[in-house]
Amino acid sequence: MKRGDKEELDAKKQKVLDTINDMMDISYGCAESFVAAAGEYLWGGVDDQVQMISTGFSGGVGGTNEELCGGISGAVMLIGMLYGRTEPEEAKMVRCKRLVSKHRDRFIDYFGSSKCQELRDAQFGADERNPCSAIIAPAAYMLIEMLEEEESRIAKVEATAAARPKRALLPKDEYISLYQDADADTLLEEVARWELPHEYRLWLGERLNAMGDPRPGVGLRGDSLPDIAWLPVDGGEVEVERAGNFEVQPFYMAKYPLTHQQFQVFLDDPHGFGDDTWWKNLNVPPEQREAAGKQRFVQNNKPRDNVTWFDAVAFCRWMTARLRNLDEVGETGVFKDVLDKIKNEGWEVRLPTEWEWQMAATAAEPDNLFPWGLDWDDVRVHTKHNQLNQSMPVGMYLEGASPYGVLDMSGNVWEWCLNTYDDPGILRLESKDRRVLRGGSWYHWGSYAHTKMRLRYFPDYRWNAGGFRLVCAKSVGEL
Repeated sequence: MKRGDKEELDAKKQKVLDTINDMMDISYGCAESFVAAAGEYLWGGVDDQVQMISTGFSGGVGGTNEELCGGISGAVMLIGMLYGRTEPEEAKMVRCKRLVSKHRDRFIDYFGSSKCQELRDAQFGADERNPCSAIIAPAAYMLIEMLEEEESRIAKVEATAAARPKRALLPKDEYISLYQDADADTLLEEVARWELPHEYRLWLGERLNAMGDPRPGVGLRGDSLPDIAWLPVDGGEVEVERAGNFEVQPFYMAKYPLTHQQFQVFLDDPHGFGDDTWWKNLNVPPEQREAAGKQRFVQNNKPRDNVTWFDAVAFCRWMTARLRNLDEVGETGVFKDVLDKIKNEGWEVRLPTEWEWQMAATAAEPDNLFPWGLDWDDVRVHTKHNQLNQSMPVGMYLEGASPYGVLDMSGNVWEWCLNTYDDPGILRLESKDRRVLRGGSWYHWGSYAHTKMRLRYFPDYRWNAGGFRLVCAKSVGEL
């Protein structure tokens, strides 16, 4: 670091320290003071947004390391806004929450196990102006260090994005005219363009659907079974937010959510939806057994929606039975491996457990807040931000792939998981407890589309923003 740079950095640190001390003349709340100080430092005042965030960080934590760590994280996030990284408001809050988690351990490691309150007690009387003064100076320096790290990381991300090739984009009517009669390969080359607007992407998906979408994993096999593109996922240990750590055995996951066309085969099969075999031990309301939910967005290559958790379990049972009875087809590659596991090792097609979903989405990397990495990127995902008010044909955001190549794990439709929400260890099918959904949807903002978000609904719930995805894995009991 050059001398001039060091002097500038020291001046920044001193400015933050002075501002925090000024603010703490008024308030003893560590977190409020840090966040309010950031607002004062950035904008010369504290507006409603800063106050809201500071209250959210400090409410009820009561003078612990966690409280002050939350304040530091909030300040880092707010200072980051100064540099033009004005993401949608809800995405800012996602970043804020991530930073709280990321820096909590770092803060505790730095200050040991002592609590802010202990420092207050030790200092009270020694410094009547501010009982927390013993912790402010080193914490302020940590704040600047975190800011510098964040700036360096963001600069690398932006440099990578800037290096991506970008072609001039035609107006939509001209674009449609140019590609209206293009073949599927040409359309798929366009899908791979990262800079393509969402409405263009939707049109490409519709064109692919009109020509019988040839992508493996989207439609049907020659024998009319759903053609699932199975991707292998490693085993390991993952952390599920507010649920704990879980061991994951290797398994296979479908590259895409199950599509409308693929689910329709189950409905049309005389031994499919209407067969009692697939509903054994499921506490399904009688009226839901009479008919499946009506697909909201009727297009073959769109995700199947309006499916209950029960519907998804019944489909998986049917699919497992169909594959077990499938004659040897002599195919090579992943499908043959999956078929061998089902026929010879007792594996099954089922919904993923939450920890399997988490592994496929993040490869157990804690900084993978989204399947592609740490930072929100609107060009990688289909959420409410896109303002299309409908689901997207599956697999239209190639740059949103998870480390294992799984697509649409962020946005498009929520995906049912096997386990219950309140007690994730419960996999019993007869339980009526709320089940977990993951991934976000076209109907919700980006703050719901991160890999730690856990949504919950009762298993008989149907809606047009909810679908499911298959795994092929070892049995977890009678399914």
